[in-house]
Amino acid sequence: MNTLGMEGVGVDLAIYETLKAEYKSKYPNSSQPSTLALLAISNTSSSLAMLSTYPIFLIRTKLQSSSDAKVSVLNIAGKIWQTSGFFGFYKGALANLAKVAPAASIGYIAYENTSVYLGISK
Repeated sequence: MNTLGMEGVGVDLAIYETLKAEYKSKYPNSSQPSTLALLAISNTSSSLAMLSTYPIFLIRTKLQSSSDAKVSVLNIAGKIWQTSGFFGFYKGALANLAKVAPAASIGYIAYENTSVYLGISK
């Protein structure tokens, strides 16, 4: 499973493809972005995806670990808001980002290089 969780995979892929297309439009002579460019693109996309979906990921994790059968998404969100405010929805995000960005970058670079090797790159 992707380290972003199911919530962030689609967002990550959309941002990644958008940034890659933007790179290709700015550098039309380059058939494929360099590894360094792919690293920057993939780090940016995975970081933005993780930050935009982290509150949902946090609530899902708390919901799964709750032993109370009556707890709901709104109960958990309300408790987070009451105890920690807005920034409570991002507790642990920095540690998760330290894990997500490198893992996603390695995956995207491997995907792109394998696609070129197999002759199926866009």
